[in-house]
Amino acid sequence: MMKYLLQWWTANRKLGLLLGLLMVLAIGGGGARADIDSLLFVRPVSAILLVIGAATLTRSDIQAHRWLFVLLLALVALAIIHLLPLPPAIWEAAPGRELIVAAGAFFGDSQPWRPLAMVPWMAWNSLFAMIIPLAALVLAVQLSNRQLAQLLPFLIVVGVTSAFLGLLQSIGPANSVLYFYDITNKGAPVGLFANRNHASVFLAMLIPIVVAYLSMPAKTVERLRQRLFFAGIALAIAIPVIAVSRSRSGIVVALVGLIGSALLYRRPQAERVERRKRQSINPRWVIAGGVFFALVVSSFLAGRSTSLEKLFEADGLDDMRSTVWSATWGSLFDFLPWGSGFGSFVEVYKIFEPEGSLQLNYVNHAHNDYLELLLAAGIPGALILVGALIILTRCARKAWSKAGSKDTEIIVLGRLGTLLLAQLAVASAVDYPVRVPLIAAVATIAAVMSYRAGEFKIRSAPSVES
Repeated sequence: MMKYLLQWWTANRKLGLLLGLLMVLAIGGGGARADIDSLLFVRPVSAILLVIGAATLTRSDIQAHRWLFVLLLALVALAIIHLLPLPPAIWEAAPGRELIVAAGAFFGDSQPWRPLAMVPWMAWNSLFAMIIPLAALVLAVQLSNRQLAQLLPFLIVVGVTSAFLGLLQSIGPANSVLYFYDITNKGAPVGLFANRNHASVFLAMLIPIVVAYLSMPAKTVERLRQRLFFAGIALAIAIPVIAVSRSRSGIVVALVGLIGSALLYRRPQAERVERRKRQSINPRWVIAGGVFFALVVSSFLAGRSTSLEKLFEADGLDDMRSTVWSATWGSLFDFLPWGSGFGSFVEVYKIFEPEGSLQLNYVNHAHNDYLELLLAAGIPGALILVGALIILTRCARKAWSKAGSKDTEIIVLGRLGTLLLAQLAVASAVDYPVRVPLIAAVATIAAVMSYRAGEFKIRSAPSVES
């Protein structure tokens, strides 16, 4: 066994580094808060892997994915700019700082040099959080298409593990030791995550990942059958957990995944297989059977209609979100063009929070990452967002068109990447899933898949190991 592992590591060292990053994030990267204890090892390990990956990064790796590097590094640069101390005269002239200036004048204090970010310690946290997508990008761009495809079964295992853990959480006590985070949705199937919505979104992303895995070519028909069995189990576990989580965003994103997966699926080809055996395999029936079984189990666990009814019923959270959105939209113009600074939402929202919505609990995010990005990063952040949408939309159009490469792997991976990003785009309109380290890394890998297929940069073999 050890000899086999050493041989595999020698041939797939870069893939192993990315798998190691994902494993660390699965263990401790399931929450979006800045005070999670697991970040004490998640971020240092990610930084080490970033340095190791950067040491083997080649010019061709960067050139083949140049716009992804431009977008992410632009975001990092903007976060750094927000932390640079500014002279009092320049800082006081920045929009949205009037209350702080007035408070200093009231107490007779002179303003010191301050960074543009209104909450510097949270801006530092945002900058450190970018280590994870940077590490994922640096490691992912060095992999071949075949190696990117080998990530799929690992992601499925992570998803199934989270789903199974969520089932145990949902039937166990609310104070169970199976909850890994102090601040979490007790009684809900959060799995490896701290938030039920993030857990459900990740499981919803599992649907197209499973379908893409089934679409990949295999050496033998037996391997295809093994994949079908694996896929059936994954869907039968994941879909019921999405239902019992009572997460609207998870259910909607799962529907997006189901619809997209119907278009994503390609009949897999197996080498060394007789025509009669090939015709005996019908993955669509297996997928449909797994989904049907999962829906039956969901109905039993969720009281048949509880989750579906929640899609149409309003509750206090809906009212809170609409109030937060309205207040955020009405106030973000006060901070343009530079924004209030990364990570500043909690403190800044207290300035313009409507009196009628005051409560003992604080609002941790805008629950709309587009609005929060505009508030925090201003026009520069909006330009980065628009640039990302233009580039990834262009790649998606090419990946889903019939023209281009005939390589099944890159077509499937490219379409999978665009579908995963679309799911996250939908979820980000009502939540903040990409702020979760594990989901941020998967989103980065999805962007690499989409970009590579859109640009048709086929890598038939991994770059040379150093």
